Amino acid sequence: MVFPVQLIQLFSLDTQVVQLGASFITILAVSYFFTGVTILLTVILRSMGEVKRPMYISIFAIAFNTLLNYLFIFGNWGFPEMGIEGAAIATVIARTIQCVFMLILIMQFDLLGSLKGLQLTEVFDWPTVKNYFTISIPSILNHIFWTLGETSYFWVYARMGTDQLAAVTLIDPLMLLSMALFIGLGDASSVMVGNSIGAKEKDQAYDFAKRFLKITVILSIAVGLAIVSIAPIFVGFYNIPPIAADYAKSILLVYALIVPFRMLNMVNNIGVLRPGGDTRFVMYLDLLGVWLVGLPLALLGAYLQLPIYIVFLLANTQEVARVIFGLRRTVSKKWMNDVISKNETFKDDLQKSV
Repeated sequence: MVFPVQLIQLFSLDTQVVQLGASFITILAVSYFFTGVTILLTVILRSMGEVKRPMYISIFAIAFNTLLNYLFIFGNWGFPEMGIEGAAIATVIARTIQCVFMLILIMQFDLLGSLKGLQLTEVFDWPTVKNYFTISIPSILNHIFWTLGETSYFWVYARMGTDQLAAVTLIDPLMLLSMALFIGLGDASSVMVGNSIGAKEKDQAYDFAKRFLKITVILSIAVGLAIVSIAPIFVGFYNIPPIAADYAKSILLVYALIVPFRMLNMVNNIGVLRPGGDTRFVMYLDLLGVWLVGLPLALLGAYLQLPIYIVFLLANTQEVARVIFGLRRTVSKKWMNDVISKNETFKDDLQKSV
C-alpha cells in the first residue's frame, strides 16, 4: 500500500482514525495477493463442477478470521492485545491459510496435463477472444463500479461519525459469515444451470433456477432470524463504546430484514443470470441499483442527520429494487444464452487435447 494515509483521509479527517486506518490497510495489503489467487482457483474449480469443498474452505476461513479477530484485537485467551493491527493480521493469516487449502485442493486435478497438445492459435482465435470479451467486459465493469459504490457507502458512514463507522465495520465478519452459505449456493446453481444450458436443456436450466431461488428464500429467512437472536451476543464480544454497540445492534436488526433480498440477488445474479451469459443486464441492474437508488438515499439520510441504522436501511433499499427487476428477468427466460455453442470448434479441440 503506497498511499495509506491519503486513502484513509478520503473517509475521515480524524487524526486517530487516519493513523489506525493507515496501519490497518498497510498490513491488510499483504492479503490481497492470496485473496486474488483464491478467487482465481475458486472460479476454475467451479467451472469444473467442484463447488462443495471451496465453499467449506470459504466458511472455515471466515469463521477462523472472526475467531482470530476476537483473540488478537482484545488479547483474549492469553494472546497479545494488538487492537486494529490484530484485525489486519487475523485477516492476512485467514486468507493465507484459505489460499493454501485451495492450492492443495486444485493439485488433485491434473490441469497442466490437460493443456498438453493445445496450440496457442486454438486458444486465441478471434471467435474465442470476441466471445470472451463480450461476456467478461460487462462483468469486469460491474465489479469495478459496484466496489466503488460500496466504498462510497462507507464514505457516507464515515462522514456521520467515528462511532457510526465503527458500528458498520464491526458487523462485517457476521455479514460475511452469513453470506458464505449463499456464495456456495450461487456457485452450485451456476454450474447446474450453465451445464444445462450448454446441453441445450433450457427447461431443466429454468427448473434448476427456480429450485435454487426457492431454497435461497427459505435459508435466508432462517439466517435473518438467527442474526436477530445472536446480535446482542455478537456485539458483546467487542469492547467498544456503548453508543457504538447500540448502533451495531440496530444495524444488525436492519441487516436481518434485508438478508432475504440481498441473498436472492446474489444467487440470482451469480447462479442464474450470469451462467446464461446475461452479464450486461446484471451490470445495468447492479450499477443502477447502487448509483441511482442506494447511494442517493444514503446521502439524503446522512444530510438529514438520520440515525445510522436508518441510513443503512436506505442504502440497502436498492436490494429490494434489484430483486424485483432481477426476478422479472429470470421469469422472462431472456437470459438463456448458450455461450459455449458459439464456439464449438474451440470446445471440440480442447476436449480432444484432454
